[in-house]
Amino acid sequence: MVKNEKGKIYADNFIIYEVNMDYYMDLWYNEKEKEVEENIIIVMIGLEQKELKRLSEKDAVVKRYMKELDRVNEEPEFREYMSYEEDQRKITNSLIS
Repeated sequence: MVKNEKGKIYADNFIIYEVNMDYYMDLWYNEKEKEVEENIIIVMIGLEQKELKRLSEKDAVVKRYMKELDRVNEEPEFREYMSYEEDQRKITNSLIS
C-alpha cells in the first residue's frame, strides 16, 4: 500500500515491482539471445529507439510496439508537454520567485 508519514493510506489495491534493469541490459549488451527472448518486454523498456528497431526485426511483438512508438512520436501533442511560450512563462516566474 501507499501511505504518507502519518499513516494515511492513499491506495492499497496495487503492487509495486522493483526491476533490476542493469541485469536485463547486461543480457542485451552481452548478446544472450535466449535470456533476452525470455524477458523481451522488460528488455524493451531499457532500450533506445535505435536498439528497439534492431530488436523489432527479430520479434513481432516488439515490431508492433515500435510502430506504436513511431506513431505517438509523430503526434505533437504527445511530444510537447507544454507550449514553448508557457514553458518560458514558467521559467520567468520561477526566476522571479
